[in-house]
Amino acid sequence: MEPTLIISTIIGLVNKIFPTDSYEVAQKKIELESQIVSIVTTQMAAQAEINKVEAQSSNVFVAGWRPAIGWICAISFAYGFVIKDFIDYYLQMKGLPSLPEIDTKDLMVVMTGMLGIGGIDALTKVKGLIGK
Repeated sequence: MEPTLIISTIIGLVNKIFPTDSYEVAQKKIELESQIVSIVTTQMAAQAEINKVEAQSSNVFVAGWRPAIGWICAISFAYGFVIKDFIDYYLQMKGLPSLPEIDTKDLMVVMTGMLGIGGIDALTKVKGLIGK
């Protein structure tokens, strides 16, 4: 689950449980919300450090899983958007059935997560929450 979704969900629940009736309640809510953001950003920074350590490992099973998934996504996209069309054209000329389609929706989720395009990466850099 994406951290921004976690933060907004928790803050939404806090707002429903503790409606802002007074200045004290509003101050407590602000404190709680800042603690939530702090916890999530700390967890994200810890995960980033783990990712660095994994990437520096000489063990292919530790450092190689991320590139392997990236290559699988790249090959799947190449198949789904380029290769399949050429092969299907050839198969149609021969009167043979087309190749199966790949559901790229699931691939997009994996690829955007790996590339940090999910939104949280840009948000944290703009806000200066995590090192650039």
